[in-house]
Amino acid sequence: MKKIIVSIALICALLIPQVSVLAARTDCSVSLSGAYYKMSNGKTQGEYPELILTTSGNSLNNMAFHLVLDGAQWDYTKMKNIDSNISVTASGKSDIQLKFTKEFFKGQNEGSASTFSIPLYANSFEDGYIYLDVTETPTYMSDASFLFACNTAGTFTAKYDEKADIYRSGVSTLSDITINDTANFAAVPGETTFTVALGTNSYSFETLPEVEGTGKYEGKVEVKRDSAASITVSITDETETGTGSVVIKGLQVTATSTKIKSSPDIIITSKRKLNIKTNEGGTISRSVDARETFSAGSFIEAAAAADITSSITAEDEEKEAADTAADTAADTAADYSDSTVLTFTVGDDAYVLNGERVEISSPCIVSEGRTMLPVRALAEAISADNIYYDAETKTVLIVKFATNVSIEQNGDYMYVNGGQIEVSSPAINSNGSLYLPVRDICEAFGLDNIAYDAETKTVTIIF
Repeated sequence: MKKIIVSIALICALLIPQVSVLAARTDCSVSLSGAYYKMSNGKTQGEYPELILTTSGNSLNNMAFHLVLDGAQWDYTKMKNIDSNISVTASGKSDIQLKFTKEFFKGQNEGSASTFSIPLYANSFEDGYIYLDVTETPTYMSDASFLFACNTAGTFTAKYDEKADIYRSGVSTLSDITINDTANFAAVPGETTFTVALGTNSYSFETLPEVEGTGKYEGKVEVKRDSAASITVSITDETETGTGSVVIKGLQVTATSTKIKSSPDIIITSKRKLNIKTNEGGTISRSVDARETFSAGSFIEAAAAADITSSITAEDEEKEAADTAADTAADTAADYSDSTVLTFTVGDDAYVLNGERVEISSPCIVSEGRTMLPVRALAEAISADNIYYDAETKTVLIVKFATNVSIEQNGDYMYVNGGQIEVSSPAINSNGSLYLPVRDICEAFGLDNIAYDAETKTVTIIF
């Protein structure tokens, strides 16, 4: 078995019931009780498994067991101190013999069945399945090998070596991100994901990046946007066992606040659920997660060469968005025939959804140079599942599929699935309705195709 050098040490071991060993001159049976044990740097944490010995009580003198681990080592110091009536002899780090004196069974009635438990202390697990070999000593039984444990010692490691230049405004391109998976297990769709998120809502991802898989991930990865500041790479097909990497290329970020004074952190989270086989032919599922954080790069108090802003705030930004809207307006119906087109116009008591006007009680407004959308009206327009309002805390909770967005009046943050995200401007109350800047509220729900027509003061959202 291959040794693993741990970088993000998330190590788990599965100790499996049913192991037979050799006993001298007696009628006995042996099994192994166990559960799912977490390992850290090769050391077991928490309880250890136990050898369960059931004997008839006939000729209990000098009962002996010879146990050899393949891929793990015995903790000899602990093993030799199990009981004064058990003699433990080590022939190697993975090879021990247990001998029991008759005193160990003192009090047992001759001929009656009794059960005894002996803890087994082992550590230094390698990656993969661990087996217990039972070799023959002077007994009536043959050699055997049994599944003893499963250790997911392989790790996720993330690489982001070259720091990028992060501009105060405009689009900044990040360096390539490489995520290595050294665990010798297959990855399964829906059970293995890699998420890249920004540590602040003062930046957002501009476009979806290119994603490439190597090794077991080759040709089996795809990327989607979770929110304005989060993307996830998922697995499209079950992979082979072995190692592999995921490379994320061309990821771009844009500042959403003019007050920003530093570059964002990049938070990379890896999640994997393993289906581990047992001796009985079943499986046990366990999760193995890892997380690393990097600085995106050096903050530059200037605009990028091609200043493409992603926030709708001041008049010059609205003019730029208006030019984009004018260029695409004529082709909107054809280009987005399979999409939903939603428009809000400042001061209009209705929004237009695929050409149909829907009356609303709170129109789109402009506050301190920012175009603000009524939170409830937008939620209803995108068919949110539920909308709740807590009058005491002045908080709105919007639920749409697996996305929960919580917004508090005058708060500097909103919460998307429990994650805190800074907003470019606090939510305000106007005539009894809660408002947020266009980009903040839209991107919380993954709505990133947004245009603004400054002449007509109309926001167009396509999804």
